[in-house]
Amino acid sequence: MFELIFGLIWTLFSSIFVVVMFLAEDVPPFFILIIALFIIIGVFLFIKGLLKVIKNIKTNKYGEVCYGYINNIYPDGSYVNGSPEYKADIYTYIPSTNTTENISEIIGFDSLKYPVESYIVGKYYEGDINIEKRLDSFQELPLNAQYCFNNIEEQKKASENIIIINGQKYQKIDENNK
Repeated sequence: MFELIFGLIWTLFSSIFVVVMFLAEDVPPFFILIIALFIIIGVFLFIKGLLKVIKNIKTNKYGEVCYGYINNIYPDGSYVNGSPEYKADIYTYIPSTNTTENISEIIGFDSLKYPVESYIVGKYYEGDINIEKRLDSFQELPLNAQYCFNNIEEQKKASENIIIINGQKYQKIDENNK
């Protein structure tokens, strides 16, 4: 949505210069080239944003329910009023095909809304996912999704006793259970 609005504003702002250029009598060719470049950039951003919005609408309309595990959250490079927009890498389980897929999706400006290592319910359609809500626990997942994500839970439990110091892994030894 950001690119759609930004592209629209950019194109409209550049178009004002086109109007001023036509009203002026003697406009250097270099100035015409610069304005044309600005309009091309604006139209490109607008079309890119429009395609993303259309893809999200299709996912909401035709998508199937899916479940995901958030692996990573990072800024995607877009900023609004100094706040970064975040993207999440989601390990997604698709029940109809009984397969998993890694999908990246923009989650907005609040990185804490979907924390890393949380589970989500969403809609999946043609490689796109729209997040609908965050689940409070692993137990809220359906059994087939729990089976799919069980490996992740086992790795999390195993890693609770492992720490990494300067690139070296150290495992806690329980002296009572030798």
